[in-house]
Amino acid sequence: MANTVGTIRLGKIGFLNVLPVYYALEKGIVRHPFEILEASPSELNRMISRGYLGISAVSSLEYGYNYRKYMLFPDLSISSVGEVKSVVLFSDYPVRELEGREILLSSKSYTSVYLLRLLARRYWKVSPRYAEQRGTSKVLSSGRYPAVLAIGDDALKLAKKGAYRYRVDLGRAWYEWTGKPFVFAVWVINTDVVAGLNGHMKLAYDALMEAKKFGMEHIAEIASEASCGNILSYDECVEYFKQLRYDLTEEYLEGLDLFFEYLVECGMLPEKPHYRFYSAVQVK
Repeated sequence: MANTVGTIRLGKIGFLNVLPVYYALEKGIVRHPFEILEASPSELNRMISRGYLGISAVSSLEYGYNYRKYMLFPDLSISSVGEVKSVVLFSDYPVRELEGREILLSSKSYTSVYLLRLLARRYWKVSPRYAEQRGTSKVLSSGRYPAVLAIGDDALKLAKKGAYRYRVDLGRAWYEWTGKPFVFAVWVINTDVVAGLNGHMKLAYDALMEAKKFGMEHIAEIASEASCGNILSYDECVEYFKQLRYDLTEEYLEGLDLFFEYLVECGMLPEKPHYRFYSAVQVK
């Protein structure tokens, strides 16, 4: 069973970027019905796909591939309009000199991997070779590869170390290419689990919206605590959180739609997904 009576298992990405949404929930500032489980995006994808979670943040590509299993949770995403800082290609060479060279891919996110492949193929016009990360995140900074794709806290740490000569922020590259925002993650509801949630969905929706609102209004407080993790300084945390976007407006959906369209054209996605939202009006 995905949930016990009165509890909804909520997936949380184990990166700094989700703190503005989860901070008020985890601190008990906002009353909620959740058991919060933390994992990487790829792990959360598997957990909600198998019905172990009721609601979760997942890679946007997980929705693209398996949209029939899910409904999108309204008004929530992790997006960027330009630079994102935590999805970065670190390289010893400029991107257009990566032809035939090997890039180590993070195993933690599907969306970022597909975005990189798409940018290489359609924007930079190069054909690198790709290697999948095995083992711990330390492999990313081992220097064994001419280029690595790092996401989340791994990317922030590598940037602080000054690793590699060149850094390409994939959020910025996408925006320079398309002029559109990029949606890295969305919150979804497993449709097989919804029936068992009964009256708890209204409380779940209200709690997530209230928690996001609190987060947007208390960035300084959240950054102060986040900076204790020794990844970013307080000022860097404030800048990082403020440049991320947590809404899912029509503008962001246009960017997501274009991403899916390009993937279909390149044979990297079988079909464009339909968007199905869990309407807050229907939540009971």
